[in-house]
Amino acid sequence: MRVGRNRRSWVKNCVAIGLSSGFLEPLESTAIMTLELQSRWLLSNLPTTDFEEPLADQYNGSVNRLYDEIRDFLGLHFSLSERQGPFWDAVRNDAKKSDILKASLELWKHAVPSPADPRNRTVYNHWSVLCILMGKNFYKQSQLADPELVPLRMWQRYILENRTWKQPILGRLANHNQLIEHMHAQAVSGASVQRQDDDEGKLFSDDEMLSAPQPIMAPPIRATGRRQ
Repeated sequence: MRVGRNRRSWVKNCVAIGLSSGFLEPLESTAIMTLELQSRWLLSNLPTTDFEEPLADQYNGSVNRLYDEIRDFLGLHFSLSERQGPFWDAVRNDAKKSDILKASLELWKHAVPSPADPRNRTVYNHWSVLCILMGKNFYKQSQLADPELVPLRMWQRYILENRTWKQPILGRLANHNQLIEHMHAQAVSGASVQRQDDDEGKLFSDDEMLSAPQPIMAPPIRATGRRQ
């Protein structure tokens, strides 16, 4: 796959949005999200017919920071992988990391991710990053300061209280089969079902299938003034 982003997504009177502005490895499936964000940013920076450069610069800066953030978040998945083999060894040891990612990884050795981290957080907040670090056993040989560590008893108490709080709520919810049956009971037969009953089980009648096609944008019929 050819991956990367444009240096400038907005040039003069042309704006690249979505996959035309960049593409990254689809692990996080970010294409729809980037399309929506870029559309919002473009709307807030719409120029006059002069296509003012400061507006384009602001848009391009937002798009570039977005792609850089996604790139570094994807980099966490691969650079911290514990899988074995030539590919994974190369990814861990030889693949290039951005300066921001390298600095963040050094920081996270001594403190868990937080809103104070020097990284973009348009999409992935510190909780998202922490989930990846924990899942990759980044803190297996923990170097965190004591205040950062949560005692086991406190975790166990939290889990117990959380389960106790959720249980009454889950007990009031319908299970999957009950929900489907309820939706089916609320359904009302529409025109297609009535037509099927009237036409001896055929979804479309022969007359409908053999009728001449009608133009989608037919001209309006004008009244002639004569009575039938």
